[in-house]
Amino acid sequence: MEKKETDRAESFSDRLRRLAALTEGLGEGTSLYAYIGFLLHIFGEPEPLFTARYRPIVEAEAAKEGKRPFLSVVMRTQGRRPEMLREALLCLMGQTDDDFELLLIGHKLDEAGRAQLSCCMEELPSSLRERLRVFETERGNRTSPLNLGFAHARGAYAAVLDDDDLVFDDWVQRFHEAAQEAPGAVLHAYIVTQKWETQAGENGLLLRSAAAPGAECCSDFCYSRELAVNLCPLLGLAFPLEAFRRWGLLFDESLSTTEDWDYLMRLAFLFGVRDIPQPTGLYRLWLNAENSQTAHPAQEWETNYETIQRKFRQMPALFPAGSEKLERVDRYLPVLTPRRTLIKSRLRRLTPPPLWRAARRVYRALGGKSWLG
Repeated sequence: MEKKETDRAESFSDRLRRLAALTEGLGEGTSLYAYIGFLLHIFGEPEPLFTARYRPIVEAEAAKEGKRPFLSVVMRTQGRRPEMLREALLCLMGQTDDDFELLLIGHKLDEAGRAQLSCCMEELPSSLRERLRVFETERGNRTSPLNLGFAHARGAYAAVLDDDDLVFDDWVQRFHEAAQEAPGAVLHAYIVTQKWETQAGENGLLLRSAAAPGAECCSDFCYSRELAVNLCPLLGLAFPLEAFRRWGLLFDESLSTTEDWDYLMRLAFLFGVRDIPQPTGLYRLWLNAENSQTAHPAQEWETNYETIQRKFRQMPALFPAGSEKLERVDRYLPVLTPRRTLIKSRLRRLTPPPLWRAARRVYRALGGKSWLG
């Protein structure tokens, strides 16, 4: 029997036992020893927060009967943006693949927000309302509703659609097709970016685009690049729910921003990423409306960035064969406006200032215009 056929015939547990026998006596100072220890920690006992708060919910959902959808769509909202919420819900009504459920998570709703949310729910057609479940939570920051939604999710995969973004009609379909080709992998679709703004109208708030769409987030997943800067909007990702249910891999609730970046990278290095090279949604960059960029000060973004980078440095990483090499990040800066100053300051630290200035003068002399100022 050929070696490849032997590998296919072996069960996963058999292969692990064979690996244990082959690596017996491996030195504690080796990278492989550290990586195996990392895996044992990740797939061992879940963290206490999952065990205490979310495992009971997961077990209760598992005990329920009924058809389980392919995709669980988690949407967090505070009911403050009903016009945007209506547009996001309209996108779900028009999906070509209806094998999904919608979990709407009301986070710290006040009376006005709860009334707006109720009004939006009443407007939904029965075809979507019968797949809708609504939950409320007063706990934590913007990360807590994601863990609550994943705990209640009944699908094979979970995707997050924020209440101010838009998805195309084949959003669910593309995820479904990719999951069939690479079951268990993280799914990553291209996402178009665009600046939008609000405008007062006679009958309420109007929403309109303010610039041409951008393709900054329309490229294949690159592990090395993504360790430095996040170019994968959350609406373009679908996560295998077994990672949450079975191993208790949670969104980090200590993070008040960029929690999606942290979660993506932790799962990407464990489960791999399957690219979907077609745009499936629109990530709206709001110019004059409240969003995560305006709701959190720059120092908070920087603190979270430092926390995530520290976690990355402590995490052993196995790069899949064929991973892209490190790319320049300057062409991706337009989508990173809130973090532009932070990134520029970090890049300046990489080179002694006199040499940096000399290199910049040479670059300009050759006709270039440095984005570093």
